[in-house]
Amino acid sequence: RGEDQLGNLKLILQKLIENKEKYIVLRGNHESPLTNEYYGFKKEISNKLGEENYNMFIELFSYMPYAVVVNNYFCVHGGIASGLEKVEDIKKLPRPDEIPNDPIAFQLLWNDPREGLGDLDFLPNIRGEGTYYFGERVVEDFLKKNSLNGIIRGHEVADGFREDMNGKVITVFSSRYHKMRAGVLILKKDGKMDKIYL
Repeated sequence: RGEDQLGNLKLILQKLIENKEKYIVLRGNHESPLTNEYYGFKKEISNKLGEENYNMFIELFSYMPYAVVVNNYFCVHGGIASGLEKVEDIKKLPRPDEIPNDPIAFQLLWNDPREGLGDLDFLPNIRGEGTYYFGERVVEDFLKKNSLNGIIRGHEVADGFREDMNGKVITVFSSRYHKMRAGVLILKKDGKMDKIYL
């Protein structure tokens, strides 16, 4: 999203190439053709590089990882998927997968946490078919089964950060596109976090 999507992507890829051990770039819901076309990425690529180069970016996105564990935190764009028990199962998801077509992969990109779901583990999300809100019980079970401390995610607009489920789910919103402060979360090896507002 935004005015300089290609410039942002080039900077991210440059940092990744310069130091592969330091950076991990995760796939989000905008790294799929329908979403990034809607928000102008295809048009920007066509205008700046020629439409014939757009598919190269779609192929790149289709290989990006859906999630990673860093210092016992599950990092993902959207959230926990219905049917996903163990983090290791994410490695079995098909890649490349442009859309993605796999329901678990799709939910990792699109699902959102919601407080107050009570006995419900998952509830259909207003974002559309195949997307869900996940509740506190799902978070607790997932963290316990995978020996994790919490979940760090993006995907929803927040003034830098938002904490749900007693701090077990942290949303980091690093875009200024919505006229709010951007957040950067530094997760240290000792498990402590620094929250920085930009």
